[in-house]
Amino acid sequence: MSDGGRLTPGQICSIRLQAEELRGYAFVDVGSVGELLVPVLARRVQACTRAREQGQPP
Repeated sequence: MSDGGRLTPGQICSIRLQAEELRGYAFVDVGSVGELLVPVLARRVQACTRAREQGQPP
């Protein structure tokens, strides 16, 4: 299964945000998404993470 892998430091440095849409970004532990996202999005991220770990679609 391929999820895109991990970004290299060079790839991270090349990230460019659309200023009119986004103020910033952060890489966070999946365990903290409940504190950072609205509940429906947090559940979606957690379901996708579980599915990836189990090797099956959510």
